[in-house]
Amino acid sequence: MQTQLFSFGRLRDGTKALAAQIENDSGASLTVLNYGATVQALRVPNRSGGLTDVVLGYDSAEEYASNDS
Repeated sequence: MQTQLFSFGRLRDGTKALAAQIENDSGASLTVLNYGATVQALRVPNRSGGLTDVVLGYDSAEEYASNDS
């Protein structure tokens, strides 16, 4: 199992957004943001042997901050 922490951009107030990614030996991974413990991505194996992201996450911290829901 591998873990990594990386920058996910900045919020409107200048706060740095971070993402933590956990990946298992089969390649499945979970990416969680420090912005309310938001699940940004969950990639799981599909029938054809590839990985599919099953979370409708945004690509930037600004997109999360601008979404009212």
